[in-house]
Amino acid sequence: MVKKTTYKYCFTVLLIGNNQICWDFLKLFEDLTPDLRIKVAGVIIIQEKQGTGQKYPTIRDVPVYSFQNVPLDLEADLIIDMAGKKEIDGLIKKLKIPVINYEGACFFYEIINELRNKINFQRMLNYSQKLSLLAAIGHSLSDALRNPLMAIGGFTKSILEEGSLPAKTVEKAKVILGEISKMESVLKEVSVLGKPPVLKKEMAHIHQIIEQVSEEFSLECQKHNINIVKDLEPQDIEMWVDVELFK
Repeated sequence: MVKKTTYKYCFTVLLIGNNQICWDFLKLFEDLTPDLRIKVAGVIIIQEKQGTGQKYPTIRDVPVYSFQNVPLDLEADLIIDMAGKKEIDGLIKKLKIPVINYEGACFFYEIINELRNKINFQRMLNYSQKLSLLAAIGHSLSDALRNPLMAIGGFTKSILEEGSLPAKTVEKAKVILGEISKMESVLKEVSVLGKPPVLKKEMAHIHQIIEQVSEEFSLECQKHNINIVKDLEPQDIEMWVDVELFK
């Protein structure tokens, strides 16, 4: 269950205008809610006749009213008039709510829009700084682990080259080499953290991949008395995938 974030709003506004203008303002306030704490109490549409209490289709919990059916008991701290039409002057007086007229509303919109751009830029900058830090950590981690992995891999290969090992030991040594190869690939990806990943796709047999994964986990499963049960389709499936990522 996703917990819904609730905000303590500074003030509420009532929007007056056409669908597109009101949508722009709603989207603007939605983007800046964590920073501005502005809540839209309602939307009054001038050009289209909509029933009282109808919800705006793209923003939750925002009542939408037609110009002809506005309840006079609406409560808000401020009206933003994006219509600029004389016929709504009487309605505004009846609502008895402070108003920003059309010219002021346009100016207000530009200010808020610039603020949104500034906040978005700051968020991108913070993300970039975090990504740079992660890249530095990735490089350090890669350098620290590369030599030990090379030593383990080289030692395992030298043991295999002796040719006098039992079959089970050879099988286990090959598993070790395979896991080291995977770790080296991961370290290579970590070392280029921050760059788009490059997928190495190939036509692979799904049954073969499942068998490989089962084999890799078999020793660990035996330690914990776990049996691996595979229920595979009779016909093998071929897919164009990145095998290591798929595993």
